Amino acid sequence: MSGAGCMGRGAVRHRQLCRWLAAAGVALTVFGRWSGAQTTPPVAPADSATRGGVGLDADSLPDVGITLADVIYFPGIFGFRSPSYDRSDGLSVSFGPRLALPDDRVVVDALVTYRSNLGRLDPSVRGVVVVSRHFSLHTMAERATLTNDDWTSSDFTNSVGTFVGGSDSRNYFRADRGEATLEWHADRLDETLGGTAFAGVRDEFSESVGPDSGSLNSVWSVFDRGDRGGILRPNPGVLRGHIASGIAGVTGHWISPAGVVAAAKVGLEVPWTSPAGAPFAQITGDGSVAFRAFFDHEFTLFAHALVTDGTTAPPQRFSYVGGTYTLPTQSLLKQGGDQLLFLESMYLVPIHALALPYLGAPTIAVRYVIGGAGVHTLPDLTQNVGLRLQIFILRIDGLIDPLTRRTAIALSGAAPHA
Repeated sequence: MSGAGCMGRGAVRHRQLCRWLAAAGVALTVFGRWSGAQTTPPVAPADSATRGGVGLDADSLPDVGITLADVIYFPGIFGFRSPSYDRSDGLSVSFGPRLALPDDRVVVDALVTYRSNLGRLDPSVRGVVVVSRHFSLHTMAERATLTNDDWTSSDFTNSVGTFVGGSDSRNYFRADRGEATLEWHADRLDETLGGTAFAGVRDEFSESVGPDSGSLNSVWSVFDRGDRGGILRPNPGVLRGHIASGIAGVTGHWISPAGVVAAAKVGLEVPWTSPAGAPFAQITGDGSVAFRAFFDHEFTLFAHALVTDGTTAPPQRFSYVGGTYTLPTQSLLKQGGDQLLFLESMYLVPIHALALPYLGAPTIAVRYVIGGAGVHTLPDLTQNVGLRLQIFILRIDGLIDPLTRRTAIALSGAAPHA
């Protein structure tokens, strides 16, 4: 909380966050006790040891007590979770315990995240209570730096790009956010088919975060320090204020006997309060499919869409395309808005003749991408076609826009292709 407590100087959002933390704690306690009551063996009354005239030695009774060490542990590396690096927060390091009942019916992560560039300590609490075979309650309260562009690349890839080349492929805003959802899980006989659905509420107080157009100091990067098109690229401003909304969504995945892997998720947000004051509804969707082609070649397809109905959504609900991870022939995050469409297809061929010990075989891929984003309506979509070479974690893309003939060569880091 950056040193500010729940009663910090007139900070309304601080008190709001504390209310969310308290509400999350109450919900987890109530549901945890109810859930525990369904699974904890009944304790015999105090006089049961002599009932019926039969005496029992208390030491002979089974020990059903739970110690603190049974429910609290520190995942990751001694409680430290995977760090990340970006141009707004700098280095973000999270630390905290996990509380879990022995049967995992109640799991709570309580974390504090230090953000080096902001000098902030951000609290967060996330909890899951298994209510029944098919339902679970999820609660969350956090202060965080958020983005709507994490679909473009993994945290690892974006962190490497920011640290090495000053190329951060995301825009950010700060928010205090509370959320509670009830989630339904489908029956699963194995890992080849699964699905979930959820519904709940979200309350958020959001505001802009740097760098802005006047920023002179940037987080550190190996190359291009001080680049106003890269590490010092300003975050678009957002409308300061509350967004209270109902949320819902579904997810699913499928693996066929033939090796086809498909996954999809769709989320819906319908606010009743927003800084702009006008109603809107927003749907976000992702879908992917991958399968083996000739020999050990592989074809992959990924799609991401953002659709907004009603009035224009506030900027903290915008998403962006452009740059290395989406449309390399465009400048970084050139297009953005509350309407977005992006598709990427690749045909991957491993080059076994050039396989290296411990690093595996490099992969070459034919890549085709098309996409665009705008406010209230989509612009003409931009196409890129070209090749990708991946050697361990290093990716090299060479693409051309068939319409404008503009070309781009992009370097990035990524997890090695399986």
